[in-house]
Amino acid sequence: MKRINFPLLLGGIILLVLLLLTYFPEQFTSRDPIHEEPPRYIEYQVDGELVKELSVNPMRPNTINLMGTDDAGRDIYARLVYGTKNTMRLAFLIALFRMFLALPLGVLAGMGHKGLSKIIGFFTTFFSAVPMLIFAYILLNFNYFYRMQMEKSIMAFAV
Repeated sequence: MKRINFPLLLGGIILLVLLLLTYFPEQFTSRDPIHEEPPRYIEYQVDGELVKELSVNPMRPNTINLMGTDDAGRDIYARLVYGTKNTMRLAFLIALFRMFLALPLGVLAGMGHKGLSKIIGFFTTFFSAVPMLIFAYILLNFNYFYRMQMEKSIMAFAV
């Protein structure tokens, strides 16, 4: 009898949920991610009593905004749901670029090209010393990348 690979099963379920969020965000939230909420009265319970309070942005989680709102009054949950599309696109592009770059370099280095082995060794040492997230943060804070449109910045970050 085969044993169930629980990490693989859990990863598959998470990937399925992320793909559903990517392609069908309107099924998970009816809120617009860029709509700014005006100040309003919200109700919540304190010691069993219903309290009505005028709430301004950022709002705490309530029945309308499951995770509350940010400083501009945009629904955080809706922004997370709709932002999944950009995250999944970025993850796919990074995996694709890494495969197109690493596969030929690895094959050629494995066939005995010393120069490529040294290049791979340099990048391995560099990215071991400077984590990729810090490197990307420094690089993408240059004014050129900071002012890019979302689609172009995703491509730049993936490369």
